[in-house]
This record gives sequence, structure tokens and C-alpha cells, in this order.
Amino acid sequence: MKAKTAKSLVLIAFLTLLSPGVALADTKRPASAWPLLIAKTKSAECAQILKAAKIAFNSTASELDLDSDPIRKGNVGLVLAPIGREEGAQGNQTFWFDEKYIDSNKDVTESESKASQYWQKSPSNGGIFVVDQKPMNWQGDWYDLCFVDADITKDKRDGLNDRLQKESQSEMKAIPEGMVIYSNLWHRPWLYHNSKSDLIVAVNPRADWLNDSGNYLPDWAIYAPAGGSKVKQIGIIRFGPRVSAFKLLPDGPLRELAKLLDKIIGIPKEDEGTFRATPRLRGEAAIAWANLALRPWALAEPANTKVEVEAGLKTWAKGSPIYKQQYAQLKSLYPQAEKSLANYYQTNGRMAPAAAARLAKSSLETAYRSNFKF
Repeated sequence: MKAKTAKSLVLIAFLTLLSPGVALADTKRPASAWPLLIAKTKSAECAQILKAAKIAFNSTASELDLDSDPIRKGNVGLVLAPIGREEGAQGNQTFWFDEKYIDSNKDVTESESKASQYWQKSPSNGGIFVVDQKPMNWQGDWYDLCFVDADITKDKRDGLNDRLQKESQSEMKAIPEGMVIYSNLWHRPWLYHNSKSDLIVAVNPRADWLNDSGNYLPDWAIYAPAGGSKVKQIGIIRFGPRVSAFKLLPDGPLRELAKLLDKIIGIPKEDEGTFRATPRLRGEAAIAWANLALRPWALAEPANTKVEVEAGLKTWAKGSPIYKQQYAQLKSLYPQAEKSLANYYQTNGRMAPAAAARLAKSSLETAYRSNFKF
């Protein structure tokens, strides 16, 4: 409870004191502009998803596509979304859905080895969204997001699951039944119902995934029915500048520290198999740096305590003269980076010096620890 209260205070300070005229690092857009809707035309559906995105951005979820609880509570028309077992899901259920709009063949008592499917009950402009979930490996399941003709037979709808699993990972391709928005990817889609238009629209919460854009606050792509079995992208929600996590940080000691820590993570000498421990850790660290710059209230608690990290680094530094040199550089940079971050929060967040210093101290320690697993 205390941790949540502290994060809430950080959020309030950041959002209420932000100056619309102060730009974030490496962008001319003001900090108060995120998240941002990019759309060619105005629509009630895009406005609805933007409202949901703001709830997600202001939540304490470290990754914006994993925690649907804040959005479900926000009453913004969500009808299907990810749910984790830590949120009290029954059995092997990984989606929450509104039975008024969505049906499923999923039995919460089934084993994890069985594929499942979720589909839209009533057509939107001639078609329905279909979501497949299928076991992949120990890392989790694969998901498909499709839009198909409303008159699709049950056999053909059921067959999507198996047929797409035999194909390669893909985004936006035509199939005989309609369109595949994405298939065989790890992330779960979201579906929303708009009460004004009575349309159901879909969100791919990790757009451009296959192109490996390196954006650690991924865009949300919004898809709406376009007549029959066709679907079209009607907007993008952007949560921050499309730059690397390092470039989100102020230039100088803080960015230097982040890059040094990335060097310390290093490159594995051997194939790490599907576990991919090093790339996984590097990705978690990048998410932490992105949140440090844009959403400090949403930093996730790392695996190791500060004491454990310091002990591990001292042992690591004895491994070679280069490690020893990097460790000394780390110790020299850290206080400079903390001061740089405090200045950043003070200037960009218009925070009082003492509050900015406290936030910088706690936030940097968390982001720092996110680079290690000892």
C-alpha cells in the first residue's frame, strides 16, 4: 500500500506540474502531449482508445499491454483484454471478456495444452473479430488477431487456429476468410466496443513488432471494420518519441551511465537457446530507462535488491582489469547521473528541487538494479 501511494504521488506531481512549453529529451513535443493519437480523420473509436491509452500510461503498469485492470475500471468500452493469474484469473484463463459482446470455446478448467478461440458475437459492418490463442512453448502462447466475414461457418472459424499456426509469423495479410491483422505473435490483442457507432474495434498493442523497431513503449495500432471481411487501420497511439531508450534520457552523465550498464550486461559467449537470458535482461533494462524518462511512477521492482546488486558487482569486478575499470567508471558516473536526473525532473516536470532530488534518487536506483540478475 505504501509503495502504491508513493507512486501515486509521483504521478500527481509529474502530471500536475508539467509545463506544456518544456520539451522532452530529443524531441520538441512537450511532455504533457503523451500519449498522442495519430489519425487522418477524427472518429469516436480513436478518441475512445486514446482515453484508454491515457489510463494505461498513467497506471503503474511497467508495460502498457499487459495490465488491463485500470482500463476495465475506467469504463471505456473494453470487451476483451489480457488478464494475468496474479489478478485472480480462474484456471488457465488469460483473457477477460464481456459475454455480452464476445463468445469463447475456452473452458477455464482445461489444460494449458489446448488451443482456444474468442470471437465477436454480433457483426460490425459485415464482419467479426476472431482471436486465437495456442500453446507455443514454456515462454507462453501465440496469438492471432483476425477479421473475417460474419457468415463464416463454425468449421472454418475453428480451423483458423490450426491453419495459421502452420504458417510463419505475420502482420496484415489477406486470407480466404478475411484479413489477418497479426498471427503467431506473443502479445494479446484488445477489443473495444464503441457505444456511439456500435462498432467493435481492435488494438494491436505492440504494433510493428516484426520489424523490431526498438521502441520500448510500443505503439498501439487501431483497426476498424471496413465493410464485408475487410479491416483498416484507423489510427496509432504513440506513447513517446520513436527513439532508443538511451535517447529518451538527458544527454550527459545519465545517458553515459545507461550505456555503460549496457556494456556491463555484455554479449553472451554461448547460445542461450530459447531462454535468451541476456537479450531478455537488456530488454527489461530498456523498458526501465524508458519509464524512468517518461513514467517514473511505473518502474517495476527488479529481481535483486541494492545490497545483492552491489555484492554481485564487486565479485564481477574482480574478473578482469576491464571489469575493474568499468566498475570504477560506474561508481564515478552514478552520483553525476543522479544529479542530472534530478535536474531533468526539476526542469521538465517543474518539480521543486527537494522533490526532484528524492524522485531521482529512488527512480535511478530502481532503473540501475533493472540491469542485473545475480
